[in-house]
This record gives sequence, C-alpha cells and structure tokens, in this order.
Amino acid sequence: MRQVFEHAFGEATGHLFLIALPFAILSLLLLLFIEEKPMRTTVLRDDEIAAAAPEATVDL
Repeated sequence: MRQVFEHAFGEATGHLFLIALPFAILSLLLLLFIEEKPMRTTVLRDDEIAAAAPEATVDL
C-alpha cells in the first residue's frame, strides 16, 4: 500500500510541476516588460510639504 501511495504522489507532483512550468515562464517574460516607477520621491506627507513651502504648492 505504501508503494502505491508513494508512486501516485510522485507522479502527481511531477505533473503539477509540468503544468505550472508554462505559467512560470510566461510570468517571467511578462515581468521583463513592466516599467519600473518610483513609489515616492520624498519622505514627507503632502501636509508636511505644504507647511514647509506654502508658495510652492500647486492644486491639481
């Protein structure tokens, strides 16, 4: 019984990796086309920036 279970588990694991392989390759290829953008350019919040330089604020 143990050999049957180990064989079935091993076969299923191999099939899962084969099914996941195209998705992994596709995601890596798509990752190359993602444009990198900085999340922030300062460590100040908007209200801190406004308090530091009130004449430099621009309403959008």
